[in-house]
Amino acid sequence: HMMSALIGVCVHYFKYCLKTVFPHSRHPLLVDRTPYGLPVPVIKHKVVTEDELRGRRMLIVGDVHGCYDELVELIDTCNARDPNICLVFVGDLVNKGPKSDQVVKLVRELQGYCVRGNHDEVALSAWQQDQDREKSLSSQFKWFNKLSHDDIDWLLDLSFTIHFPSRGILVTHAGLVPGVDIDLQILDNLLHLRDVTFDAKSLTFSGHKNVRSDGQPWAQAWQGPDHVYFGHDARRFFQSYPYATGLDTGCVYGGSLTAVFPDDNKIVQVKAHNTYRKPDTPNPILQTAPAKL
Repeated sequence: HMMSALIGVCVHYFKYCLKTVFPHSRHPLLVDRTPYGLPVPVIKHKVVTEDELRGRRMLIVGDVHGCYDELVELIDTCNARDPNICLVFVGDLVNKGPKSDQVVKLVRELQGYCVRGNHDEVALSAWQQDQDREKSLSSQFKWFNKLSHDDIDWLLDLSFTIHFPSRGILVTHAGLVPGVDIDLQILDNLLHLRDVTFDAKSLTFSGHKNVRSDGQPWAQAWQGPDHVYFGHDARRFFQSYPYATGLDTGCVYGGSLTAVFPDDNKIVQVKAHNTYRKPDTPNPILQTAPAKL
């Protein structure tokens, strides 16, 4: 075990040295990969200053999953085309739903901010395999052919987190392990995290992508200081904790598309126009978020 650990450290150090000498190399050995085998974006953790926000009111939107019609209704309901509103999305713009390409184009048209979700990665991975002639696009990803090169580059550049320090807001798709610095968060957790367990000996949390009987929702354990807005966990639907708000209310499963104005905690919901996909695991009775937190 010691020998394998030593070899691992040596390989890591060797790659680090090569990256230092050849910082712009695209050699496969020197390109960091995401959990789905894609190149890690240049900016993994984006920071948006108040200068960039320009005093605009933020509207943070839950998982869209290709539900374009519901997104248009939500935007119209919130008057979100107003230039004084800044749209932010928690990832999973695409996949499962009927109009993924139109969702991407609309979010770009409205100059919305977005973090990458696991389903954005799944779709990009399928496209990459098609580009590399490894595996042709299956029917569920044919919508990718309707995207422009700029659309695809935009998806590839999506960061894993977006921090709005002037508003005390952090956005990620799935979650964050409490007590771990943002730069040390495991990318797989940012895409898949649901629960954490606490080790009383080391006084540290560990992340898990599945619900654990010996764990708790990571958002329940999150103590700030930034308030985290996230999606991914449609099984739990709307989640409200002192320092975290979960916005995935299962629109693609026949639930609702949920958004929140964080400045006054006003919640807006649009009911799904259809049940586009049956959930992979049984869901509890669809819940409706309260009008006010």
